[in-house]
Amino acid sequence: MNNSGLAVKEIKDFYNIPINKIYVIHDEIDLDQGRIKSKIGGGHNGHNGLKSIDQYIGKDYHRIRVGVSRPSKIYEKLNQENISKWVLSDFTSNEEINWLNKTLDKITDEINLLITNQIESLNFK
Repeated sequence: MNNSGLAVKEIKDFYNIPINKIYVIHDEIDLDQGRIKSKIGGGHNGHNGLKSIDQYIGKDYHRIRVGVSRPSKIYEKLNQENISKWVLSDFTSNEEINWLNKTLDKITDEINLLITNQIESLNFK
């Protein structure tokens, strides 16, 4: 994931896809669990996968941001290394049941509205 920019660039170049036709779905710790927002461009906010994509193709692609929230209060004082560890950890079965599977279903149901910019956000929770 951290080096996904190279793969995105190779696909973009091979199929001659304009950057404004590229959609990246990614996790976003600054959105609440179950919140989904779309936007074009922006910063990577420390997200290594986005940083890699930005490096290889630029920043003006569509982003569908899926909220996973920040670590709980217990982890508030964690440094970036520990936040990365938290983000890369597996979801609990409780998270899968309570919001993850429902959020993924919602994205699947509404993807056409998101990519045609008919809506900018969804909130399942």
